[in-house]
Amino acid sequence: MKKSFKITIITILAVALVAVITCTAFLIQKTNKANADKDNQQENSHTSISINCANEVVMYLTDEPVVFNIKIVNPKDEEYKIQIDVNNSNIFFKDNKIYANNVGESILTINVLTKFKTLKKYVKVTVKKKEMSVNMQILNDTFDCVDKIFVSNKYYLQINSNDLKAKEFDIFTTENIADLSYFKTDSNSVLFTFFVSSCDTTKFIFSCEDYKEEFEIDCYEYIKKFDVKFENSQGNNIDLFLFNNEKSEQANLDNIYNSTSFKIGVNENNLPLFSITISNQNVAKIENNTIFALQEGECTMKIMALDGSNYCEEYVISVNKILVESLTLKVKNTTLKIGESEKIKIDISPVYALCDCKIYADEGLQIKDDMLCATKEGEFMLWVEDSISNKISSVKISVLKESVPEYYFEIEINQSFLEQYEANFNNGILTINKNENFVTVPLSYNCIVYDNPDIDITCEINVVCYNGIEVNYECISNAVIFNIKGSGKIDVKMSLVANSQIYYNFTIIKK
Repeated sequence: MKKSFKITIITILAVALVAVITCTAFLIQKTNKANADKDNQQENSHTSISINCANEVVMYLTDEPVVFNIKIVNPKDEEYKIQIDVNNSNIFFKDNKIYANNVGESILTINVLTKFKTLKKYVKVTVKKKEMSVNMQILNDTFDCVDKIFVSNKYYLQINSNDLKAKEFDIFTTENIADLSYFKTDSNSVLFTFFVSSCDTTKFIFSCEDYKEEFEIDCYEYIKKFDVKFENSQGNNIDLFLFNNEKSEQANLDNIYNSTSFKIGVNENNLPLFSITISNQNVAKIENNTIFALQEGECTMKIMALDGSNYCEEYVISVNKILVESLTLKVKNTTLKIGESEKIKIDISPVYALCDCKIYADEGLQIKDDMLCATKEGEFMLWVEDSISNKISSVKISVLKESVPEYYFEIEINQSFLEQYEANFNNGILTINKNENFVTVPLSYNCIVYDNPDIDITCEINVVCYNGIEVNYECISNAVIFNIKGSGKIDVKMSLVANSQIYYNFTIIKK
């Protein structure tokens, strides 16, 4: 702590010091022609004069003189004179004002001398020593009060007090206060100028006689640099990417990110006051101290200090799309037979690239979901196109006509049925001559495929009815039971579920 200032503020007072003072003021209202001794002998005689004034006065030693008003009530217009006496030197009276010299009590006697009597009024005057109170505050260069100060700036120290007149006081400051100098004095305050040289503990101490007042204020340095750290970027350029978010893990392994969190720090002597803005919020946005890429483009993140320094830093944010570098269409078997299907696979690199792939095929190939089905004999092209990167990949598919295997298909109908219903089965036609509304036709079948003797011979039954005849059927192992109602014709096709090219057609006619 250094002692910075000693100053005395003096208000010019008209001070009259008298060892033993008796102040006598004569206010002559009218000429008194009567003899004074004769008047004193008449004190008890009648008079209508009265004295109106305060009974007690309290003032402080350093106060301005107190105006003391004395009013003489004289309804009969009598002649009188006034004499004012003071019993000690603590005060004196002059020109209707009381002046304080010392602390203590005094009696001011007002004597009104009339022709018949002397009127007296005693006024108690108390002079006190004022209890000092001091308030200190810091003003900036526009004389606004501030609650913090910054290094290298000029400020004002304002000392407000109820009693600075004729007082000698000291001001002590900490080492970081420079060039403390007197500026001006107002009615109840003194103003000093100073500069802040460093960011240390800042304190002012006011000392006057046995009174002391301390004042502390926070001191800071203006921001000159931001300590900015990005989680997924380095330097002043932040590179972010748009990619397939479902493959984020693979992208991050290649240091490809669509967002980055950040931290902003300042020097320990700085106030952490700053704003963050993005020049184009269509390209990127900031939420919870994280930058998110929105669309391809470039924008700027601006960090602006709000401590009054207007210091700022800018960071360029670039957002780019990760496009497909290579596109490959894969089909395990490129030679198919009619009716055969094959799974389609698309390989893209990098796997997290943005893409919008569509698969196309020539007539003769059908595509459903990720499956390819051959429908026609010939050679056809299958290709895939990415509309974002415009990459294309294709493959040639050969479709062969499937050869029908050699097989033997046989149907047997029970002889007792043929006899009961006057029926016959010739050349694939079962004719039922007996006229009954309901008929049950039981039959069995066998199928031998020569190059595949273990093939499953379970059949799929398809029927077409004519002339209003109705039929339903039931399959049990290699037997089929037809329940027929009415008359007409029924075309029946029995084809193996395992190979639809192996089938048997026959007709049922019921008369």
